[in-house]
Parts: sequence; C-alpha cells; structure tokens
Amino acid sequence: MLKFVKLTCLFFVSAYCAFATAHELPKKITLVTDDYLPYTSTDVQSSGVIGDLVKEAFAAVNIDVNYQFASWKRCEIMVLNGDAFGAIPYFANDERKKLYDFSAPILLGLTRYYYNKDRFPNGFNWTNIDDFKGYRMGAIQGYWYMPGFSKANLDLHLVASEEQNFIKLARQRIDFTLAGQPRAESAIRSLAPELRDKIAAVSRPESRDTFHVLVSRKYPHANDYNGLLTEGLSRLIESGKYLEILERYELSDEYAVDLKTLESYL
Repeated sequence: MLKFVKLTCLFFVSAYCAFATAHELPKKITLVTDDYLPYTSTDVQSSGVIGDLVKEAFAAVNIDVNYQFASWKRCEIMVLNGDAFGAIPYFANDERKKLYDFSAPILLGLTRYYYNKDRFPNGFNWTNIDDFKGYRMGAIQGYWYMPGFSKANLDLHLVASEEQNFIKLARQRIDFTLAGQPRAESAIRSLAPELRDKIAAVSRPESRDTFHVLVSRKYPHANDYNGLLTEGLSRLIESGKYLEILERYELSDEYAVDLKTLESYL
C-alpha cells in the first residue's frame, strides 16, 4: 500500500511539474529517424511503433513532434549539433553516453542471431561471442553491436540495411547476422518465400535491452523535453493507450515497459 501511495505521489508531482514546464516551452520539437520497421517508418501513414509511442507520449503533455528523415549517421550528427531534440530508436551504450543523453526506456528489445537452415540443419548453439569466430557475420556500420564484434575480431561483412543482411544470409553469402527480433521478422517477411523459409533464429537470445530516444545536449530545453517525454509515457501506460499502440503493430506485452521501470526517471 505504501509503495502504491509513493508511486501515486510521484505521478502527481511529476504531472504538476510537467504542466508548469510545458507552459514555458515551445510546443513543437524536432526528432529524426530513418526506416527501421516495425519501430520507425518514413511512411506518412505510420511512424512505426516507437515513432507512434514517442509522438503520442509528447501529445499527452501538449507537445507536437515533427519527424524529419535522414540516414542514421546524419541523424546522429543532427542530434549532436542540437539541430534535433533526439533520434529514434537507439540502445544506450558507453560510447554513445560520451556524446549524448538518453530518454527513459520506450520499448523493450530482444536480439537474436539468425542463420541459414541449409548451412546449419541442426541449428547452432553458442556460449560467447568467440563461438562465431571463423564464420562470416553480416553487420551494419554504426550499429550497437559493432564495438563488440570488432573487439572480438569477427569476420564482418558490412551492408547498408537489415534487408540486405537477410538476403545474403538466405543465399549463404554470410553465416550469421544479429538483429532485434521484431525488426528481423519484418525484414524476413519482405523476402521472397523461397528465401524467407531458409532463415531461422538461434534459440538463445543475444540480449534483452531497451530502446530509447538519443537526446541532444545542445538542443534548447532538451532536459525539460526529456522529462516531459517520461511524463507522457507514464500517462500512456496509465490510460492503456501504450498497449493499444503495441497491439496495432502486433507486438505482445512482453515488449512493454511499465510504470515501475519509469519510476526512477520521473
């Protein structure tokens, strides 16, 4: 009961602060992203699940989001220079934390290695990253896994997109690639059936992590907007709209964050 009261007090205090802060700030902010289905999309009909969550969270505190689209490298430069409040979606890591701040968690992420079933008809078991030495690993420059892959001295084959990785995997031009599970499923569905059926996921997940907004340290009032985003997310969760957005993209609640997760950010 005491814990519930504490959470309730935190909610109302943060709501009051958000109300007061929102009245002092410009009502529109800029975020940048690129296609990373089902998380983000340049399609005018849909922003992707994370794009929608962020947009609706800000709307809950009366802030409009203007999405601009650019390459991932350009997104990071714009955020670094203060030309955009933030970029989505990003995992937090030590290298990025040297240059950027991060929002509260937006969505949980589950990553797995993927392989070609003809190449490994009995599947593949792994214990650590060294088990992938001697194999060709499909990768994308700038992705969160690159420091670990490079440190392990894996045989990296770089491409520009997840779709290219999975095409190469289906055609046995690489042996493995690493991707977030919903993102991988979306990329695999885009392939021709004869290629799609050749790909499987390694049963053991590589990691469970959280997606965030990569937040600028130079954008005007960035800290205030970051606090409002957390407040908006809490309102979405309280209202049930958060899970409605996940359901729209056929994602189960195993990917959802909860109020307890946001508590330390309020």
